[in-house]
Amino acid sequence: TDILKDSEVFSQYYSVRYDIWFEDVVSIYNELNELLKDVQTSTIIDHKFIDGERVPDDDELLADARQELEDAIADAEKLEKLTAEEIRAMLLEARLGIETQINNASTGFFAYAKAVDSDMKEYQKIDIDAKIQAVTNAANASARQQAILALKREMETLYRYANSLATSIKKAENAYLKASEYIDFIKQYGNYPADLVVELQAIVDSATTRYGEVMQTAIDVKAVADGAYDKVKDIEGLEVAPYEVVLNIATPPKAEDKDEDTKSKYASDNNMIAVVTYENGKTFILNFNNYSVTTEYNGVTYTISAYGYVVFTK
Repeated sequence: TDILKDSEVFSQYYSVRYDIWFEDVVSIYNELNELLKDVQTSTIIDHKFIDGERVPDDDELLADARQELEDAIADAEKLEKLTAEEIRAMLLEARLGIETQINNASTGFFAYAKAVDSDMKEYQKIDIDAKIQAVTNAANASARQQAILALKREMETLYRYANSLATSIKKAENAYLKASEYIDFIKQYGNYPADLVVELQAIVDSATTRYGEVMQTAIDVKAVADGAYDKVKDIEGLEVAPYEVVLNIATPPKAEDKDEDTKSKYASDNNMIAVVTYENGKTFILNFNNYSVTTEYNGVTYTISAYGYVVFTK
């Protein structure tokens, strides 16, 4: 009786009043009799344990999604730091308005990418070589001093445009990554119709090539600024510091290889899922866990409730 009282599932049947559990017992007996009546005289020819995975509840799925976003942010080190509240808000956005968010992020990306193009055109107009030549050709000390000042102003303009480009590139990068994170989220946790996922994925894909071009621009911007500094750093009388990227966008993002643990944290490998086969071809998969599981047997995936079973005949 102590075991019965302590059981989460069967404690409801601990009572001296049989009418409390009578109907349940009759129902269970009829169910088991229907399942086992044709194997009462049949020999068990195979009995083994198989592995499966516990079915996570909704809270765990959300926790997993939150962790994925946190890991992506921490590992990539590309997005600005987010507070836990902001991450939760992002998750809520992803579940409640994912289509709008993907469209907005994609639109934002293209807007910032356009700003990059505009600034890059102005950036490329800056002619450091001409200003250096003016210093070299100066007729006297006064003219040289004026040429040095003009070169210094041109370098400051170059750096200012470089920083403006860096800011636009960073914003474009953030928008693209946000859209990518959202599409990854709904693929795993959104339970969205397949055709909608394809449509949303196409929106993100449309920005992928452009994203690569924008990130290449980040390299080009720094290369130009560094090249200009190399040309002027040894000019006597000119005080100018090396260019420093204002944001961490000097190289395109690269996916890092991670050693993934092949064993799921939801693994059920405790010999609590059994397969029993009788000589008449009838097979039971029995889940002795107090939680639902998914398991694969002979190429078929089954979801079995706590203390439940599936049965089939070859």
